Amino acid sequence: MTNLRAALVAMVCSLTPWASLPAVVSTGCMGCTQRGVLDGLTIDVTAPYGAYRLDTTANGETLSVRFEITLERYFCDTASCHGSGVDTFVSVMGTSRGFEVRVGSTRDPEPSTVELRVFRDQRLVLDTTIEPRYERVYPNGEDCDDGGDVAYASLVVP
Repeated sequence: MTNLRAALVAMVCSLTPWASLPAVVSTGCMGCTQRGVLDGLTIDVTAPYGAYRLDTTANGETLSVRFEITLERYFCDTASCHGSGVDTFVSVMGTSRGFEVRVGSTRDPEPSTVELRVFRDQRLVLDTTIEPRYERVYPNGEDCDDGGDVAYASLVVP
């Protein structure tokens, strides 16, 4: 199937005048892009203002990240707002509604279970377990690279 697709793309590319750029781009005649994909779980968290500690457990490791969300800004107590262990990494980034958490593995496979404990102003406000359903994605096209395994979840912090 891949060889047939490649042959069809080559044929269309050779027949498509360069003046019709939308046809060229839509058929893949321009080649592969260089977009990267970060394997792992992305969690969109809607949360009110406050000082947070996020404890994330995956692959048997627990990592903690501290940060604060205020009306004016989002900032971390640590230099980079990332935590990494032997097999696991976690990063937090502020969003307009709260924060985004990325959890992944430095080895395959990606974590099958991710436990989150969210503390706001030193009180536990959310304790949950997520069992991600990873999907193989190819941001550059299936014929361009190996793609990556990604999963998404959403949470609301009371």
